Amino acid sequence: LLFVASTFTPWQGLDVILNQVSQSNDSFVLHIVGHVEQAHQLEFVDSRVMFHGSLDSSEIRELAARCWVGISCLALDRKGMKHACALKVSEYLDLGLPVFASYGESFPLEFVYYKQGAPILKPMLDYAISMRSIQRDHVARAAQSYIDKKLLLANLNRWLNQYYYAD
Repeated sequence: LLFVASTFTPWQGLDVILNQVSQSNDSFVLHIVGHVEQAHQLEFVDSRVMFHGSLDSSEIRELAARCWVGISCLALDRKGMKHACALKVSEYLDLGLPVFASYGESFPLEFVYYKQGAPILKPMLDYAISMRSIQRDHVARAAQSYIDKKLLLANLNRWLNQYYYAD
């Protein structure tokens, strides 16, 4: 599992997944990329969790190549939100990583590479196992129509021309 944030704020839900890890006996590796308070890292010691600190995009790409699923926000409800459009989701999908999050995104229900669920480790691991044999380029291609900004803006332009600028 890969969990990336520049800084882990409360709504990212790092504490949620770490609490789940501490209660689990399952075999997995959780890679955490981004700024995490040193004290927090020292208080949480588990060989299944690797704190990488800040990495550049090529280092994240290399790490993501070894992972089966990217984790997005797990506690967005702390901000009173049920839906979002997190850049991290697009970045994961562009890398060919399916995504697990606890909030709704703008993907249709049949888009299997985004899984919304309760922030519970077991369903995350089940989803990761179900996704591990999927080719990265397949995930990235399947996601393009939902994440490619050029396509999204072209669709918006067509829609605006059809409904607002038509004679």
